[in-house]
Amino acid sequence: MEDFFHSVSDAFARNRESSTAFEWVFLLLALSVVALQVISIFQRRRSVHLEVETLAQQRGITNDELELVFELSRVASVPPMDFLTHPDVFERATVGPLNGTVETTVSGDALATTVRRIRHALHFDRLPSHAPLLTTRELSVGMALDCGEGHGQVVEVSERSFTVGFRPPLAPVSGETLTLTLRHAREATYELRCRVLRGHNTSIDFAHDEMPKRVQLREYVRVDLYAPVTLKALSWPGHALETREAKATLRDLSGGGALVASAVSFPAGVHLSLSFTAGGETFSALGGVVLSSLPYGNAVQLRVEFTTVTPAQRERLFAAVAKVQLEQAAATRTA
Repeated sequence: MEDFFHSVSDAFARNRESSTAFEWVFLLLALSVVALQVISIFQRRRSVHLEVETLAQQRGITNDELELVFELSRVASVPPMDFLTHPDVFERATVGPLNGTVETTVSGDALATTVRRIRHALHFDRLPSHAPLLTTRELSVGMALDCGEGHGQVVEVSERSFTVGFRPPLAPVSGETLTLTLRHAREATYELRCRVLRGHNTSIDFAHDEMPKRVQLREYVRVDLYAPVTLKALSWPGHALETREAKATLRDLSGGGALVASAVSFPAGVHLSLSFTAGGETFSALGGVVLSSLPYGNAVQLRVEFTTVTPAQRERLFAAVAKVQLEQAAATRTA
C-alpha cells in the first residue's frame, strides 16, 4: 500500500513539473507575441513619421513648423499626414487654436503667421476652381466679392482677417456684420457673413467666416435619382495610389455631376470613376472629383463633379437626364 501511495505522489510531482514547464513556455510565447506587436507598432509609427518628415521637407516646412504640425494634429486627434494633405482636416485642426478656443504652445500672431506659412507651403491658399470653399481663410488676392450694390476685390488675406477694396467705397460700422457674395469659378456661389473689424478709405477689414453658405450653381438640369453606382478611387491626395471601390447610391444627377450616398468616405479632392445606369443609358468609368463629403445618416453624402467626360459622353448624360425628367413628369401627372 505504501508503495502505491508513493507512486501516486511521484506521478503528481512529475505532472506539476511538466505543467510548470508548459506555463513558462506559454508565457514566453505570449511575451514574444506582445513584443513583436510593440515592435510592429513602433515601426509603423516610425514609417509614418518619416513619411510626414519627407513630405514636410519637400514642401519646405521647417523643423519648428513641423513640430507645430505634430502638436496641432495631436490636439485635434487627426493623423499628421491627413493634416498635411487634406484641406478640410487642416481647417478643422487650425480653427480652434487660431480663435483662441484651443490652447497650444504657440499662440497669437506668432501662431497665425506660422499657420499662414504652412498653408502657403501646402498650397492650401490656392483654391482650385473645382474645390469647395471651407473658410474665408482660403480666399486669395484678386477674388471678386459683392456687398449689396458695392463691388470689391480681395487685397489681403491673413489667418486673422481679410481685406476687401470696394468701388464705390462703403462706410460700414465696426462690429457690424455684412453679407458678402463670392462667385467661385463654376463651383458655386457663396454667401459670407463677416464681421467688420475696421474700415479704411477704400477698403474694409473683415473677420473670417468659418462656415461659408454654399449655394450650388445650376449650370445643368438636375434630376432626383435613386440608382446604384460603383465608385473607384483613382487618386488619393497625400497617399500612394490605391484601389478602393465602393457600392453606393445616386441621389441626383446632372450633365455636370452627381450627388452620391456612400458608406465609404471619400474626402474632398479625391478623383473617382463612376459607373451607373440612368435613363436607359449605361455609363462606365466617368471621371469625377469629390467636391464635398458630408455626414448623411450612417453614410456620407458626396458631391461629385464630372471632370474627364468626352463631348459624346456629356451628350449622352444630357439625354439620360432629360429622359428621367420626362418620366418623372409623366408619373407626377398620372399620380
